[in-house]
Amino acid sequence: MDRSEQRWRDQSYNEEVFPEVAAAALGEMTPCKHVSPWDVIRWLHQTTQLPEQRDVEGRFGNPPITLYDGSRFYIDVYYWLDGTTSIHQHAFCGAFQVLTGSSILSQYGFDESRRINAHFLAGKMNLNKVELLEQGDIRQIFPGRQYIHSLFHLDRPSVSIIVIGDLLSCSDFHTAFSVLDIAFNTLPNDPLERAFGLSTGKQRFEALFEIVRRRHGELADLILPVLEEVRRQQNLIQRRGQITSNEHRFFLALLLNVPDRAKIVELVRQRFPEQDPVDTITEWVDELANTKVAGSSEPNVLGIHNYGEDYLFVFQCLLEGLTPEGIKAAFEEEFSVKDAPDLGSKPEELCDAIRNSILFQSIFVDSRSALTASQSIV
Repeated sequence: MDRSEQRWRDQSYNEEVFPEVAAAALGEMTPCKHVSPWDVIRWLHQTTQLPEQRDVEGRFGNPPITLYDGSRFYIDVYYWLDGTTSIHQHAFCGAFQVLTGSSILSQYGFDESRRINAHFLAGKMNLNKVELLEQGDIRQIFPGRQYIHSLFHLDRPSVSIIVIGDLLSCSDFHTAFSVLDIAFNTLPNDPLERAFGLSTGKQRFEALFEIVRRRHGELADLILPVLEEVRRQQNLIQRRGQITSNEHRFFLALLLNVPDRAKIVELVRQRFPEQDPVDTITEWVDELANTKVAGSSEPNVLGIHNYGEDYLFVFQCLLEGLTPEGIKAAFEEEFSVKDAPDLGSKPEELCDAIRNSILFQSIFVDSRSALTASQSIV
């Protein structure tokens, strides 16, 4: 930085020569040979004092990180994950080097045909040049119409589990929670990963969670229930926006706010005193499970897969508070005549599917506990 400052000062801080000064500095230092994008992220995680960040909102870059902030110039690193920048120009001048990856750089000229005002011009954009930029390539940046361009970023950096792990291994508890919150909602969980023997999003999250447990001990056990509850609430709120019936919205409001099966039944009884509350709730589930949202990939508005009369029957048994043994006996009595060869462990599988579903898990905690107790006794 000092060398660049000296060279620019020798030119009386002339903005027109700064792109050449900046490009020369990048060519001499060749940061792409000495610094990786992950080195910058690790530094960002570990430093206790950052330079003033020029673009905190992340308007340009995913994200932009200011490494040096001087009185006359600054140095940024821009991470690009997806897509392309729009055709644009800059108010500043300087130079850039491709630290990693590659891009298609398109440069344009603009033929003005009409000036509407100082900020709005009409004219024709002409493509002048297209080139492939690869690691180490340097280009000067000129202000205004001298450098109208766009960039299409070809390589998508992937966030390394090791880098996130470095952050978690030295973070405070609040930061650890925030990182796990993001990972919990964004790590992919593609079935193809399992098919090809790759680690799944769940496994990667568990690896991150273990890092937090090692650093923060029993405090880490507070995190997962909070993340699961937030996801449950977001799921129900999203579904409520797809449902217009007052009765159905009342039912979703109960699922969202009343994590107690018996209390939900009682509230339905209070609102509809002339109706059997269990039958009413069961009817609502059946109606919603047979309603599909236009354009949605889900099987129905509740997101229940493989829905059928057997699912609804077991749901009603759980709603009535039957024990696992009682549910199995009632299921066999209801379906054994026509489906005896196919019963097997189906009652237990349906119980597990309903109890563990994001929709109903909070209201059937008691039945899950009953099953655990029953298995322990046996």
